[in-house]
Amino acid sequence: MAYLCKSYELLWETRQRVVTQTALPEVNFEILPAALGDEAPLWGAVALAEDLFHN
Repeated sequence: MAYLCKSYELLWETRQRVVTQTALPEVNFEILPAALGDEAPLWGAVALAEDLFHN
């Protein structure tokens, strides 16, 4: 997952094209870099672990 975060600019055009071609026509969205940068997957895993242990 971290590799995808770091490849944001490298894969931008391909990602946008594939998403536009495969998404539902009525869905309007924009793909943006994660606000947490390259650490977003790590913090997502932390949040998931906390949720699993507290529930």
